[in-house]
Amino acid sequence: MTNDVIDAESGGDLEWARTHEWKLLIGGELRDAEGGATYANQSPLLRDTFCQVPNATPSDVEAAVAAAHNAQQEWRDVPVRERAAIVRGLGRVLREHREELAVLDAIDVGNTVTSMLGDADMGIDSLEYICDQAFRLGGDVIPSAATHF
Repeated sequence: MTNDVIDAESGGDLEWARTHEWKLLIGGELRDAEGGATYANQSPLLRDTFCQVPNATPSDVEAAVAAAHNAQQEWRDVPVRERAAIVRGLGRVLREHREELAVLDAIDVGNTVTSMLGDADMGIDSLEYICDQAFRLGGDVIPSAATHF
């Protein structure tokens, strides 16, 4: 497998994702969609069904929103230094798995792995930047635009 082409027949490289039992993550718990419904995730890159994913119901969405609200209530009480450490830890895990994430993203959207690696890196860099900025906030308005912070 190269950075620009994924061989759909390469077996082991992609088989784990094809056969993985994908779940919803709600409130820190991996679970099936209500009723167990799934749908075929069609890959524009592979031009076929890549895997089955949970088909979230309105109840699943409501549960996710409620869980996010509850998490926000807890998160706001976490000191900024601890929050930054948690987010930096997330960035480290993402960086360790950037190639896997890029391959999955390429399969899902039909883009090249190379460009998806760039997206992964940009997202991780943004997390790290936000952590740095958290210590600089002091009531100032930081100018931003669609292309930069």
